[in-house]
Amino acid sequence: MTDIQTPIFIRVGHRNKDERRGFVKNVVIRGITATAQSQISSSITGVEGGRVQNVSISDCVFNLLGGGPVSDGNEKVPEETASYPENRMFGTCLPSYGMYVRHADNITLQNIQFLTAGEKAARPSIVADDANGLRILDCAYDTPPVEIACKNVVKSGNVLLEK
Repeated sequence: MTDIQTPIFIRVGHRNKDERRGFVKNVVIRGITATAQSQISSSITGVEGGRVQNVSISDCVFNLLGGGPVSDGNEKVPEETASYPENRMFGTCLPSYGMYVRHADNITLQNIQFLTAGEKAARPSIVADDANGLRILDCAYDTPPVEIACKNVVKSGNVLLEK
């Protein structure tokens, strides 16, 4: 993929007027090479009460834009529960330059290269918020793995980082 805004966008929506929630589960994405032209990173996001489950992304190369202020990594991401699911629904920049994960269970990122062009990215490569069973294996970052930010993640071994 070339000249795209966001390589991966997975979103559970809740747009029904009744109480039914959508779901996304058991997704496998493999072997993508993508060159992005925006600061909007890839994302896997559910909603409270409607989590994304069992997603595996592997063997991918994401060429991404670097730069941006450090403060972009601290921005609060709105829930946007009733919005149409599209990559700009959270704004023009997410807190990570590579992958943002929220309201999700059993997500595996394996053998992914998060590469930046131009200026070095000031944001963390991966940000997780309310994620359980997140596994990050054999990935390469332009920022070191210690830059991965995990908020509201159950700490009992559910975030697994391996090099």
